[in-house]
Amino acid sequence: MRDDLVVVVPGVMGSGLADRDGHEVWGLSAGSALGALRTLGGSVRALELPQGVGDGPAPDGVVATGLMASLHVIPGVWTPVQGYSELLGFLGAKRFGLTVDRSHAGGGPPGNLLVFAYDWRLSNRFSAACLKCRVESALLRWRASAAQRRDAKVVFICHSMGGAGRALVSGSAGRRGDRAGACDAWDAAPRCGEDGGPAGERGP
Repeated sequence: MRDDLVVVVPGVMGSGLADRDGHEVWGLSAGSALGALRTLGGSVRALELPQGVGDGPAPDGVVATGLMASLHVIPGVWTPVQGYSELLGFLGAKRFGLTVDRSHAGGGPPGNLLVFAYDWRLSNRFSAACLKCRVESALLRWRASAAQRRDAKVVFICHSMGGAGRALVSGSAGRRGDRAGACDAWDAAPRCGEDGGPAGERGP
């Protein structure tokens, strides 16, 4: 796997969100996730998109900031928010030979671990188009970085509805041989992705 591109796609609500001014509106550092638990989802409803957004970007300027981390109130005993800290820590082990790709933002050399955060309020089709663009460009950079990587494949690790975006990408992008495999938490997520509707809904 060290010569392939590994792509991690979280599930619904698994990506942190910030407003146009950079203020966190969904995440952990400001207690927003715990606030949602306390208010039975009231703070999440404040993120509701207006009607008619369709397959377009967020009109309110909200952007994804990264994968949600796990919150351990009592380490080893109580973890009220189960995020992706453990998964990313596991993938960061030396035996896998993975380095986080930051080259798309001009932050360094290409890597073979692509962590794809997305605005989970938007349609699966929009998120899949963004995922397709990121994966294709990252794969090109990774293959060009060394001779032994020119036949690198893409390994998807998807959680829950993250598999919906992967299913749409797999059905429309690249040669089948480019995709080494996929891991979805629920089989229903890729099937829902075939319809491409907003996250958690079936399309028309």
